[in-house]
Amino acid sequence: AAAALSSDEDDDADHTPIEPGPTFSLLAKDAKLTNRDRIAKELYTSEARYVEGLMLMQHEYIAKSVLKPDENRHVFGNVKVICEFNKTLLKDLRTRVGEWNNVQKIGDVLLQLVPYFKMYEQYIQNHDKAVSVLQDAKKRKDVQRWLTASEESVRLSLASLLITPVQRIPRYVLLLRDLKRNTRRVHPDYATIRDALRKIEVIAKDVNANMRGHAAQQQFYELQKSDRFPQLRSLVASHRKFIAVSAPRDAKAKAPPEVCVHAGSSARYPNVILFNDLLVLAAENGDLGDRISVDVMWLQQTGGGGGGGGGSTAAAAAAA
Repeated sequence: AAAALSSDEDDDADHTPIEPGPTFSLLAKDAKLTNRDRIAKELYTSEARYVEGLMLMQHEYIAKSVLKPDENRHVFGNVKVICEFNKTLLKDLRTRVGEWNNVQKIGDVLLQLVPYFKMYEQYIQNHDKAVSVLQDAKKRKDVQRWLTASEESVRLSLASLLITPVQRIPRYVLLLRDLKRNTRRVHPDYATIRDALRKIEVIAKDVNANMRGHAAQQQFYELQKSDRFPQLRSLVASHRKFIAVSAPRDAKAKAPPEVCVHAGSSARYPNVILFNDLLVLAAENGDLGDRISVDVMWLQQTGGGGGGGGGSTAAAAAAA
């Protein structure tokens, strides 16, 4: 049997070399574009719109900000550094799309700059905090006037501009996937597109993982400040990572799901707190009950659970 094609080996079985065609600008109104051309053009035009938004944020919001210094630091983070980086990327992309032909490369532009995309991690991890700080600052009259005046000037809210760096890395991934799909394997740009895509996908994965971890730790921090679990601070440890907590009990539910340590046990707990090394069960009043050190943990529905909430969940664990 023939060996299965790898993920990099698509259905392009035509190995005929590509003869260079005439040079033209992808931005010319009368240009006749292939699918690959259109995707390359979108990569450039979306980058131009993105950089324009970053510059608007700097000129209309940051330059005129009435926020306190620490608020400015939290709200805007390293957006100035990101803007300078993307202006460089935009300039390089503009050169390529302005001198385009059927063998022009564009993947190498991104590939060479991939290491700098790591700066996005800091911004993205800070985004939730930025939104929170901005919401608190909006309570002041001077901040309200500043935001209203700037928004009227640029027709874009600060919140809508702040989210754009968070959205940009996934956008690169989607565009490069489309570009790779529409580039023949014999094309001189194929390998650079493939390599750039692989590396940016890794960064996107790391960013997503960091965002989930940061969001989880923020949730744990908020739980510590709340009175839902008074003894929660006793679980704080340098090696321990919070993963999830069960939703607060719904007072309207007839029979909320409960958890027991062993099937058949009379002890039932409506609250579950999960860490990377510990499963903690808590009583209705928030007092912490059984604590299970785990390497492996699985959940099993018991009783007449179904969707109506009549049963309970048995938690089994292998000791750490």
